[in-house]
Amino acid sequence: MSAQALHSALISTSMIFSGMLLLAGSGHAAAPESLLDLAIRSHVATRDAITSCQCKYRWETLASETANAPPAATGSYLRQGEMQRIEVRAENTVSHCIWTPGTAVRFETEAEPVASTKERPRAYRLEQSPSPSEHLRDPWIHGLLVFPLPELAGHLPLEAYLAKAHHSTARRATDETGDVIVISAEFPTRSTRMTGTNPFRVTITLAAKYGYLATRMQIQFDVPAKTVRSDFRVKSFVNQNGILFPDRTESSIDWNGNMRRTEACEVSEIVLNRPIPADAFQVQYTQPAVLFNSVTQTTYRVDATGKPINELEALGQPINANHIPNVTWTYSNPADKMIPNLTWTYEAPFEDLTPIPTAPTNSAVKWTLLCALMLISLLIVLSGTRRIAARG
Repeated sequence: MSAQALHSALISTSMIFSGMLLLAGSGHAAAPESLLDLAIRSHVATRDAITSCQCKYRWETLASETANAPPAATGSYLRQGEMQRIEVRAENTVSHCIWTPGTAVRFETEAEPVASTKERPRAYRLEQSPSPSEHLRDPWIHGLLVFPLPELAGHLPLEAYLAKAHHSTARRATDETGDVIVISAEFPTRSTRMTGTNPFRVTITLAAKYGYLATRMQIQFDVPAKTVRSDFRVKSFVNQNGILFPDRTESSIDWNGNMRRTEACEVSEIVLNRPIPADAFQVQYTQPAVLFNSVTQTTYRVDATGKPINELEALGQPINANHIPNVTWTYSNPADKMIPNLTWTYEAPFEDLTPIPTAPTNSAVKWTLLCALMLISLLIVLSGTRRIAARG
């Protein structure tokens, strides 16, 4: 009798442990890929096929209900890896931006009258920035190869962008291109300029026809007394040896439904994946150049390599403004009255926002059940042992 009781206890324990092993093993099995993960993986594979890009582009305002519509502009663009160089010409101004990871150098010159081809130095601004300004009409930004964070905090590739969202979802749909995946995401915001109750909302459409590159992005956020909506569209792509790049884009912005501006950009002379010399991303100043560091509020002179040569006004230690909340910078140069004052107020850094607590993952739930089953099995074994001992 005691042997039968022991045998029953061992069988029960064996069955429980078998169940636990199956449950634990299922945690290591490959889970089905979610639609969101599929969209991101497919997008990244197509985007990362572009190792370098050289192109020219023209940007213009198609229609505007505002009085301050920017003038038409032409530009050239170089990108290799994470390095970028942009040159934009609008009216009598040439804006340059050379960007490498962690810092951006931007400066401007003013052109001579049209009859002359020479350019005389106007003024230079040395700035630190998380990414080139979208106001330079960067084809990488307007082609939806990177996406804008709230608070003017820069642009990120899709996988890093969605990692900063409160939450994001994906669904299948169809549009004029065929099958698409539509991603919806919401981002936190603390800026005093965005005071509405709604978060920063983004909808991104990835088209299967174009290797799940983005063909549309819609943004909505609140500012005092109005809602702002932006709509960015990629109208077409160029295909070079199986590699895709957006070559026609259109964007619109709407303030509260009563003011609207529509812009278009056309990219030409596109050359993909041809190596670009590294010195193309090095700054070369005219001699002598006067630089104004908007971070340290310092004016100084440099040689052609950027080395300070003015002993009285040496370059100060740069400040990383991304880690200083509530700092106001005024971009102005007292020595050049032609540059208007431009003030930005930076609120708490985007990276410092408190993350939203996440729900327990499937893995955590499985291990909790596993521990509970182990405890139950131990109790059964102990109970069977006590019964055997009592009957013996």
